[in-house]
Amino acid sequence: LIPSNIDSCLKVVNKSIHVLKFGLQAVSAALVGYAVLGANKPNAFGTLVGAVFVAVLINGLTMFNFPYYAQNFVQGLLLVVALLMSYTLGPKRR
Repeated sequence: LIPSNIDSCLKVVNKSIHVLKFGLQAVSAALVGYAVLGANKPNAFGTLVGAVFVAVLINGLTMFNFPYYAQNFVQGLLLVVALLMSYTLGPKRR
């Protein structure tokens, strides 16, 4: 009885990890898309550009054999850069 419970718990944890990984990619794509072309508003074109940019970035890191934890670090850094770009380079609001 106990091994079956442990096995089911590991399956749930494994699914949660995959959701978190793709969740980070989705948020990265959306925020990069938010900052595209200085629009500073959500738009479909920006999200598409952000998704392609994140996909190429992750594919490139995988091809260069970066460890998975480093890929998550680079994605987090990408989020910070996108937020800085959208709030510092965009038009000033009053």
